[in-house]
Amino acid sequence: MKVRIIILSVICMLILCFTAAYSEEYAAVQIETGEEWSWDPGNYNLFSGTMQLSPYTGQELTINMTTNLIYGDDEDHNPLFTVVDGKRIPMRQQSSSTVFTPGGESSMLAFSGSIKLPEKEHVKHIEFQFRILDNTGRELTRITDEVSVRDNDTAAAAGSFYISWNIGRITIIAGTAAIIIWAVVLLRSLIIRKKERNL
Repeated sequence: MKVRIIILSVICMLILCFTAAYSEEYAAVQIETGEEWSWDPGNYNLFSGTMQLSPYTGQELTINMTTNLIYGDDEDHNPLFTVVDGKRIPMRQQSSSTVFTPGGESSMLAFSGSIKLPEKEHVKHIEFQFRILDNTGRELTRITDEVSVRDNDTAAAAGSFYISWNIGRITIIAGTAAIIIWAVVLLRSLIIRKKERNL
């Protein structure tokens, strides 16, 4: 009896992890660096991305973009949206936030942006952070994606262990496999017990 309770508890925990991972994937962002991206300090870089916003179809959203980079007091450090939903933003109007309403033809937001790396620090990765707000300013969710020197430098990746897959997908696959294994173990246990009773 105790074994069954433990097995069922583990299965429930795995299902909760699976659900959380799926929810994170459902509202997700993916950033890609251009071929001319440079990790040299102070370099000005361009990037592109897509954002899946289907959970918020029909809502007017404000999307604020930041990074985890640390700059000096005299440096301009905000990443800027340069193209949103196929529309280029004039240079003087570019900012770290944009407004978008998913729905209609697509709930996927395609965008491009620019960022200047810190001048006094050599960075190897950047975590882009996006706060999704409704039209009242209430935060609905936060989603992140990371770009790394390993993404476009095969030499840097050659001597290190690095997982290039999306961690959410890995969690879903591992969770599904664990649920199937535990279900098979539970079913086998029930069949053996039933046979023992019939003997």
